[in-house]
Amino acid sequence: MRSRYHGLRTRLRPALQGATFLGVAMIALTWASIGFDLHLEWRSDQQAAIQNTGNLARAFEEQIIRSIKEVDKTLLVLRAGYEQEPAHFDLENSAKYFLGEVTPLFGLIDPHGMLTQSSAGPIGLPVDLSDREHYRALRNATDDELFIGTPVAARASGQRAMFLARGIRNPDGSFGGVVTGSLNPDHFVRFYESIDLGEGGAIVLVGLDGVIRASRGFKFDGHGRSFTGTGLFAQMGLPEGWFLGNGVLDGIPRLVSYRRVKGYPLIVAVGLAQSEIFADYWRDRRSYFAVASGLTLLVLIAVALSIRHRMKLDEAREALRVSEANALEKSDELQVTLDHMSQGIIMIDPTHEVAVINRQTVEMLGLPSRFLVTRPKIEEILSYLWEQGEFGKEGKALDPPIRDFIKSGGVARDIVSYERTRPNGVVLQVRSVPLPSGGIVRTFTDVTDYKRSEARVAHMARHDALTDLPNRVLLRERMTEAIARLRGTGEGFALLCLDLDHFKDVNDTMGHPAGDELLREVARRLRSCVREDDTVARLGGDEFAILCVKTKGHEDVQRAAMRTAFSNARWVPTCSRAVRWNSRYARPSATGNSVQFRKSDVTNVIAKALAFFGLPSVRLALEIRGRGERREPHDASTAHLAKLLSIVGDAVR
Repeated sequence: MRSRYHGLRTRLRPALQGATFLGVAMIALTWASIGFDLHLEWRSDQQAAIQNTGNLARAFEEQIIRSIKEVDKTLLVLRAGYEQEPAHFDLENSAKYFLGEVTPLFGLIDPHGMLTQSSAGPIGLPVDLSDREHYRALRNATDDELFIGTPVAARASGQRAMFLARGIRNPDGSFGGVVTGSLNPDHFVRFYESIDLGEGGAIVLVGLDGVIRASRGFKFDGHGRSFTGTGLFAQMGLPEGWFLGNGVLDGIPRLVSYRRVKGYPLIVAVGLAQSEIFADYWRDRRSYFAVASGLTLLVLIAVALSIRHRMKLDEAREALRVSEANALEKSDELQVTLDHMSQGIIMIDPTHEVAVINRQTVEMLGLPSRFLVTRPKIEEILSYLWEQGEFGKEGKALDPPIRDFIKSGGVARDIVSYERTRPNGVVLQVRSVPLPSGGIVRTFTDVTDYKRSEARVAHMARHDALTDLPNRVLLRERMTEAIARLRGTGEGFALLCLDLDHFKDVNDTMGHPAGDELLREVARRLRSCVREDDTVARLGGDEFAILCVKTKGHEDVQRAAMRTAFSNARWVPTCSRAVRWNSRYARPSATGNSVQFRKSDVTNVIAKALAFFGLPSVRLALEIRGRGERREPHDASTAHLAKLLSIVGDAVR
């Protein structure tokens, strides 16, 4: 069984050669190219048909609107004449002065549904039109809209007509009759005679009720026919569009473009037969298939001859070829894998030679390309990097343990992972995995983006998004550090709490953007009046805090508070109005396009200083209000102290 399988495999092996694959690829490429070209031709023909029918539908719509407006204009004039002098109104004489290129037949129906006048001449026998849809619709209508009916046989003339009608109102508002204009439906589709839609092309005018008003090009007379149940009408739900019909109406599949007539309950549609649209496509398709079939046959013959030629040659070389091919394939796959890794990787053998190094390592570390084709020692690579200043002057860019690790040759097994920053700012993560044979596999990963994201997230977690000031979290951390220094070395600190009274009035009168700009300006000024070691934080809303460190007494706290107050005693640009802090509230001011905080007006900037001068408890140091005078603490101060204690927490207590 094995020998039989081996013999079959040996006979099939010559077929699995480059010529065979090339032949198959040529066949596949030929048919794929033909399919692609035919697809493009199909799409091109279809797009051209869509554009053509869409333009025709637009022109058809304009012709319909123009015809209807001409008739409607005449109906309005006739109705106005009748409503002014109903007893002396002569429809026949009045109508002939208003006819344009459209020549409808006008009629006047009294409130009882009887035809009383006609533009065609005197009425002979009484004609009762009370059962007509236009009379019944307008008799009960509450609005003054043009009625467009379905094609019916006119009783006065006996000819098929489509009625356009408007209601007449008596002076007291009651129903006074109907003035009508009847048109032959063929008038609306005379547009068909002026264009060439090819064999099977058609146009149709249909109402939103699904009833065909007029049509041309179909194999049947569609006037008055409803096709709501065919499924085609459901595809006309949008104001305009196109679809591929399946020929359900008359057996001719068409590409149809349609448009809803602006201002009227009508839809116009223009269709081209798919056999006309894709005639060139089907002809080219037959030609391409014939050529591709012939080419495929020639390629198959050439492949068969090549296989026969190679069979005898491959029989002698088979074993060697398979062995060499497998070895080469494995080597190529390994090299491709290494060169396309996102990480740098090296393998160090027990003699400290770099047996494997990929291109990513050379690019990451800035090594010369010669290290890719030689087997350098790991000490040689580290020496090169040291000389290039990769680790800083004398290795000072590294932590001491890592510096010692590099100096010792970089093969010690006590350090398996560390991170370092290259001179160009790239952060590398270096990991080493010991091998049982005594070698090491080391990877280099670029974690710069991760570190930046980590730093960005840490910054966002500790800073206010609007002002970029430290938030409660960072303030609590720095206060904890200050308290620790207080207890350890006796170094004092002070906390100033500020809020903007009636800040809501700024938002309400000038808008939130103005309020945000005001908060940013206050933050900028507060930062400008403190030392580098101090911390300005936003607690939320209009509340701020300043942590002053290294304070030595009440005077330091007073100076810090006064700097804070006077730093805001200047104009602050805010939108196009002005707000001024005063003793009661922030209100609009007519002094200019800015906000001013003057020394005499800083009564709503409350600076409460909690100072720690080596004492075991918290003491209220200072309160500034109004014109900068000093006052004793009061109930409001107690409220601010409680708010501060909620920030500091148990660490303060």
